[in-house]
Amino acid sequence: MDNEKMNLWRQRIAKCQKSNLTVTEWCAQHQLSKGTYYYWYKKIVQQDDPENNIPVFADVTPVLIKEASVSSTDLTISWNQLQINISNTKEAELAAVFISKLRSLC
Repeated sequence: MDNEKMNLWRQRIAKCQKSNLTVTEWCAQHQLSKGTYYYWYKKIVQQDDPENNIPVFADVTPVLIKEASVSSTDLTISWNQLQINISNTKEAELAAVFISKLRSLC
């Protein structure tokens, strides 16, 4: 693989991550395809951490939630059958880390 291209994309990905923009916004500003960005992102992650290529499975037990009382100051994030309720700063920080980790895995 061309080391110059790999280094160029390492720099681009680092700039995107530091920009506080979404990948979509950053790619649009730099006239790059989001698909190309993620292609190179995956190649770099696989090269930097070969163990990252091993699939990991976790047991997940679905939880049925009866009507929960959520105050008007709470924030609820729902996606498929996942629901996160955030009611204070500590929970918001934890949710941000969790979402960031999920985003890097997807």
